[in-house]
Amino acid sequence: MAQVEPGGSPPQLGFGPVLRRRRAGAGLTQEELARRTGISARAIGDMERGRVARPQARTLRALAAALATDEAELRNLLPRNGNDPGQARTGWGGLLCEPPPETADLAGREQETAALLAVLDGHSSARSAPVVAVTGAPGVGKSTFLVHAGHRLAGRFPGGCFFLSMRRDGRRSPEHALGTVLRALGVATDQLPAGADARSSLYRSLLRDRKVLLLLDDVVDEAQVRPLLPSNPDCLVLLAGARGLAGLESVVRIPLDVLTPAHSVRLLAGIVGTERVRREPSASLALADLCGHLPLALRIAGNRLAGRPRWRVADLLRLLGDGRRRLAALTAGDLRVRTTFEAPYRECGELARAVFRRLALAEEPEITVRRAAALAEVDVDSAERGLEELVDAGLLESAAGTGRYVLRELLRLFAEERLRAEEPGREPSCAARPRPFTAPRTSRPAQPVQCPVAEPRC
Repeated sequence: MAQVEPGGSPPQLGFGPVLRRRRAGAGLTQEELARRTGISARAIGDMERGRVARPQARTLRALAAALATDEAELRNLLPRNGNDPGQARTGWGGLLCEPPPETADLAGREQETAALLAVLDGHSSARSAPVVAVTGAPGVGKSTFLVHAGHRLAGRFPGGCFFLSMRRDGRRSPEHALGTVLRALGVATDQLPAGADARSSLYRSLLRDRKVLLLLDDVVDEAQVRPLLPSNPDCLVLLAGARGLAGLESVVRIPLDVLTPAHSVRLLAGIVGTERVRREPSASLALADLCGHLPLALRIAGNRLAGRPRWRVADLLRLLGDGRRRLAALTAGDLRVRTTFEAPYRECGELARAVFRRLALAEEPEITVRRAAALAEVDVDSAERGLEELVDAGLLESAAGTGRYVLRELLRLFAEERLRAEEPGREPSCAARPRPFTAPRTSRPAQPVQCPVAEPRC
């Protein structure tokens, strides 16, 4: 029995000793508690020994249910921010790596979600954790889909769901990323080993018997994520990045494309309201076209309309009709289409950036390697290297089976901006510029247009 000083109170047991006492009081072994909760016996042992000091909320709920105790009581035994020296030194505090809230108005990703579930259901014979890379152009909604998938799948992973952005101050180092995840797994700051290799070894050992979902957003390159790939096949890693990460082995890639017109209007309706979109179906479809059916641009346009309830959709169309002003108009608070394009552009090499700028001089959205070489004033081999780097960065698309490349309209407008800013005196020809947009007339009713809000058709 614990000794109590006169006038004092019994010392409070920590989370680990209380968990061990509750388990023993229920007459359960660690293995039996593991079967009841879906948490591995190794993880339970680590918690009882104090090696994992801050289990995730879903772990606490599972333990409380299995032991018929109060979850709040267990949570109160966790180290507080002000009393945890490790947290005080790092300044992180709270629970680390919690996924962001899910976006409620996600539209048009049913096929991609089904493909992800098929990967998860079909990996039973794998010897290592399956890795799924979500790829696509800037602004296509990779982060939104990643978070959506995390919330959809979290219940399958009792060991926890951890979210980490790999783009911190440009590029988060593997050592720093591993330190953050290890802290989220309960490793105290003063017990973190130095160096990425040692941290990766500890990380993999902690996940050996845990079923964990790891969400890595804004991945820059393969070297960032290799040390974070678990060896336990019961885990799952979801990556999101503009680049295809071709250097990673045994990766399933799920490409995200722009939305269909029907799903684009459905997304707008989810932001501004179904009735508002139904009043102007033609203008809503035209707005989706000017946004290039890019989810980020559509969200910004929807947010602008939602913030101006007296505007008609046609009012915003007139703002976006001028190609030179369109990227500036596609801004809502801290959401900016231009900023999303700038990050991958800066990460490209000098040759690829030069090729990208000169693509603004092309008359058509599809271009051959030879035409790109002529515009960029480089040889064909150099042009092809630059074009392929742009494809890897998500700034350009490769047309299937044609040997041509495709530059989407919003990205072409961005290429024009970079050309004017970095190569003064060069200007796209009139033929290469978009024709001024004319908003649909609203003075008389237009021909009926099926609004794809309730039904995905247009």
